[in-house]
Amino acid sequence: VGQKFCFVDPCNCNEEDIAASNYFPAAANGGAAAYYSFATCGGVNAWKTDQCANFKNENSCDADDACMWDPNFVVPTPPPTPAPLCVFKTGDDLMRVLRSTWGCDANAPLPTSCPCLGHNKQTNFTCPSSGLKWTPATGEKCVSAVVDRKKGWVPGDAVMSASYGASCSSPNLETGSLICTRTHPDQAEFGVPGGSCQQLYGDGYNEAMDSDSWCVGQKFCFVDPCNCNEADIAVSNYFPAANNNGAPAYYSFATCGGVNAWKTDQCANFGSSKSCASDDACMWDPDVVVPTPPPSPAPQCVFKTGDDLMKGLRLTWGCDA
Repeated sequence: VGQKFCFVDPCNCNEEDIAASNYFPAAANGGAAAYYSFATCGGVNAWKTDQCANFKNENSCDADDACMWDPNFVVPTPPPTPAPLCVFKTGDDLMRVLRSTWGCDANAPLPTSCPCLGHNKQTNFTCPSSGLKWTPATGEKCVSAVVDRKKGWVPGDAVMSASYGASCSSPNLETGSLICTRTHPDQAEFGVPGGSCQQLYGDGYNEAMDSDSWCVGQKFCFVDPCNCNEADIAVSNYFPAANNNGAPAYYSFATCGGVNAWKTDQCANFGSSKSCASDDACMWDPDVVVPTPPPSPAPQCVFKTGDDLMKGLRLTWGCDA
């Protein structure tokens, strides 16, 4: 309903939606087909578009003069619907939280740079002799850390190099992280191959420490949040305040030219506004639109338009060339 049309002479009509009527076939009218147009009345021929789409192969499609077989047709997909998601704070949102929550002087001038501290604020000690491949060499300087040791970011104690995050040139090796060293996506625990799954897991430790995209390639260092103008400052999960006399450690990838891919993923793992709010670097966004991949082309019978239709009509139905 709602769409107007009328019957027309295809040889005396410039509209592109001309179609032969199925209601009044040529065989029932002395061989003379009846042609109609919605466009000439300001309407849209939605029925014919649907009719072409009902032809599922090239032969049946070509049997209708108003349809043609398109081998690379892309079915339009509706835009994704916004949905709530926990996202990484940026810009003013994060800077306000940092400067207010962590006691920056409200009257002090805003920082114009973001120097590395040169250390990670942790107490150094001589690395113990363990013989394990995921601990620094005996005699080097180490720090204690709390890292992901079991699947699902379950924390556990680890020993890491004291140079971790000290400067932009530090190696920042994720030696103790399960997600960075796992040898199979289903590995449940750091350094544990998985019993009967030995063939899948190997020895349970990836020495390249590149099992996830954020584990390598991006530089960062620990910074003073009150003396840093970068918007990606975040509090370290590895060095919690409770283990450092109540003083959290803050870091920035941006000050070293990097991108904090880990924190972005970490925020997305919070499935509720309450859990999201527990991390000062994350915020609950009720209207995030997750990008969807473009649809793949597939053959389909479509309604002819433009020159394709006009040439076919004028040639097939005897218009004066």
